[in-house]
Amino acid sequence: MKKITLLLLATVTGHFLRAQNVGIGTTNPHASAALHVSSISKGFLPPRLTTTQRIGIATPLAGLIVYDTDLDRMYVYQDGTWRFLLNNEVWANNATSVYQGSLNVGIGNANPLEKLHVTGNIRLTGEVLTTGAGMTINNPTGTLTLQSASTDKGFVQLSGDNLRLGTHSSNTAGKVVIRTGGSDNIFINSEGFMGLNIAEPLARLDLNGNMRISGKMQTSTTGASHMLPVAFGLIQSNAIISAGSSGNFSASRIQEGQYRITSDDFNTNTVIIATCTGTGVTIGASQGPTANSLDVYIKLVSDGSFTNAWFNFVAFTR
Repeated sequence: MKKITLLLLATVTGHFLRAQNVGIGTTNPHASAALHVSSISKGFLPPRLTTTQRIGIATPLAGLIVYDTDLDRMYVYQDGTWRFLLNNEVWANNATSVYQGSLNVGIGNANPLEKLHVTGNIRLTGEVLTTGAGMTINNPTGTLTLQSASTDKGFVQLSGDNLRLGTHSSNTAGKVVIRTGGSDNIFINSEGFMGLNIAEPLARLDLNGNMRISGKMQTSTTGASHMLPVAFGLIQSNAIISAGSSGNFSASRIQEGQYRITSDDFNTNTVIIATCTGTGVTIGASQGPTANSLDVYIKLVSDGSFTNAWFNFVAFTR
């Protein structure tokens, strides 16, 4: 009789346990929980396994949870592999951000060498990328491509030892524009025409403004010869400089009808062209007593005597 009673009790209890939620430490387990553990002084302790024991579990079911005592981590079996659950020693958060305090973070890389180490491509969606010490692209052909509406417009590229920048071949309407002092000053169009203070250059070099050169100006047919004058001026009959590049030469009258022009830009290869402003006179020139001087002679046409007169000159140094 007792055996029958116990059997009936076990059957009813088993049916009750299968049909109802189970509570430990509570007589009212929550309806959404199959097992409800309640305590104010104890916790829930999942199975504790070594790494070898955890890996040795045969055909673990997705969602299986164990604590790895070798690695001191909670693991869950997910997507066919064991994954450990992150804790706030790895990630922390405040009211607005999730952050990592001290460790390097690797994406596609198990041994990150920097605060963020990505192995693979990175796609940034945004307008501004700010770094405290700059950004480095370590690649012999590293390219920074600039797009508009997903269309390539411009680029900056390392090409061996050369730096290339410009517009893409499909961007025939765009220019390379260099801005200084808050203004667009240099323009290079798709034909390679450069404008200095000219937005629409019409020649290989189109300049709006003065040009100053400290070296030689040469052409492909003149070799090393300098095509710009090194000095020029208008000299009065008393050797006073009336106009010209007075800052780099001096003039003096040696005697009646003979003038000397001296400049540090003259040498034995300097050529001078001189013309008188008046009529009835002739003019000639020769090398002066020093390499940096040239002598100019003015004579009357009527009798060949020396005479003082105004004259212009231009000097070129080869």
